[in-house]
Amino acid sequence: MSSSDSITPLSKLPNFDPRQIPVVGVDTHLPAVPREQLQPEALRQRFVAPPSWQPEVRMEPRFTQRAPVPASVLVPIVAHERPTVLLTQRTSHLANHSGQIAFPGGKVDDTDADSIAAALREAGVETRCVPAVRDTLWTKILANLTSNPLSVISGATLDAIYSDARLLPIVRQMLQEGLALAAAYGARITFDPISFIAEGAALGAVRTSMLQDYLAGRSLELAAIGDAVLELAQMQGIAMPVTERVIGLAHFREEAVFTGKRKDAIP
Repeated sequence: MSSSDSITPLSKLPNFDPRQIPVVGVDTHLPAVPREQLQPEALRQRFVAPPSWQPEVRMEPRFTQRAPVPASVLVPIVAHERPTVLLTQRTSHLANHSGQIAFPGGKVDDTDADSIAAALREAGVETRCVPAVRDTLWTKILANLTSNPLSVISGATLDAIYSDARLLPIVRQMLQEGLALAAAYGARITFDPISFIAEGAALGAVRTSMLQDYLAGRSLELAAIGDAVLELAQMQGIAMPVTERVIGLAHFREEAVFTGKRKDAIP
């Protein structure tokens, strides 16, 4: 028997409480990170292009003869005034790593799409992992694009937007423009326009979230739903004349809310 085989697993230690483990040292000798570099956008940019780094790998003693298994964890950063890292305590009944303070996550299963999907699932984050997220995103973009701005201009609910003879031609043109843009960015949209429109009409007399905001006198999400799409089209050199006019009219309606010209806003 090797020396590593004689090590008692943490789950078997009597009265083991990881919170009582003494702190060996802290990094007070290191220079402070500037506050602006700890803001959410700065952190995102840091992870988009991380610096070259070679981990200082140390082989930890093995508690059992079980073969290592792939695992994945999240590193949640809580956006306090001074950002903090979120840690969890593993439950005491687990066979491995019980009671430990750790990042949320766990073992990668065969059914997980990748390590990110595994980390989210193990952390208890309710998600739906898809093999081609770009296709799913563009499907959602097209649904928002063809309904929200037009609802603000017309006051129509979803069933009318996708069935009224006066609105339907606009929807079809916006959808065709959006499909061309999605294809330019490599998205493979699986629905056909006829089914897309029929499903929209079947949703019933539902006000879009943008129409609800408009009626309540709140600002509209036109930057994300409309302006961003037009910016992507400009980058690809793709004309979206109908979409551009609809977005422009929606902006006109929104500006009227904040200039006091509208009298029908619901308080």
